Amino acid sequence: MAPETSTSNQCPALPTLALEYASWFGWVLRHLLKFPGMKPVLSQGGAALPLVLGRLARNFTIAQGKYADPRKGFEALYFDSVVFDGDALKFLAGKAGAGK
Repeated sequence: MAPETSTSNQCPALPTLALEYASWFGWVLRHLLKFPGMKPVLSQGGAALPLVLGRLARNFTIAQGKYADPRKGFEALYFDSVVFDGDALKFLAGKAGAGK
C-alpha cells in the first residue's frame, strides 16, 4: 500500500483507538463472567468489533489461558442497528444473529 493511502496516515490515532477498544472489550468479557445476567448493548452495530473478532479469536487460540474467549463474549452481546448501510447491517446480522 502506498504511504499516501495507508490508514495510519489518514488517522494517526487509529492504532491507539483499536487498542483502547480491545481493552474495553476485555473489560466487558471479564464482567460478563462475573455477572452472567448482564446484557450489554453496543451502539453503532458494535463498531469494529464484528470485523476484528477473528483477530481476537486468533490471539485467544495462541495464548491459551491468558485471555477470555472473545467468541463467547461476542455471543453475549447485543447490538443496535443504527449503521446507515444495508450491507453493514447484513454483515452484523450474519455475524451476531438477527435476534441480537
